[in-house]
Amino acid sequence: MKRSFIFILVGMLFMMLTCIRKQNVEPTLPPETQNGANTFGCKVNGKVWLPNGRESLYHGKLIVLYDETFQGGNLSISAFSERDNASIIINVGGNCNSVGEYIIYDNSPTSFQYTILRNCVFYSGDKINKEAVGKLTITKLDKMRRILSGTFYFTIENACGRVEITEGRFDLKY
Repeated sequence: MKRSFIFILVGMLFMMLTCIRKQNVEPTLPPETQNGANTFGCKVNGKVWLPNGRESLYHGKLIVLYDETFQGGNLSISAFSERDNASIIINVGGNCNSVGEYIIYDNSPTSFQYTILRNCVFYSGDKINKEAVGKLTITKLDKMRRILSGTFYFTIENACGRVEITEGRFDLKY
């Protein structure tokens, strides 16, 4: 009798566990912080995009390079998503030395890039992107604690179509 009860109990438990469905949890954007939390996120055409995947010899999922001595301050942020097989790169090629806004314009030292690997590169500096819009806002640049925080957005297009990056935010240690 005891054995039958245990078998019935184990069987019911097994059935209950197999009936529980895995819920797909939609990713959310990280909060806008300024403490060097090493976060990065944005929306790509309305969908949350976060860096993810494993680090490798050739690329990391999130890399920030800042050199305040080169050209008055040079910044490059690179984020990779293994899930989306895509990367986002933000560059300010000079005079990036304080909190403030860095806007895309023709021949601007500020550039944005969205790449779908082995498929398509959207680059704000391309000739087709004369109408590209975008802005990087640095909200914190702490050179002593080496913290860089801010927000960004951009819209660019090419022969592959148009991509809109919105609600971008980062809080990085460099």
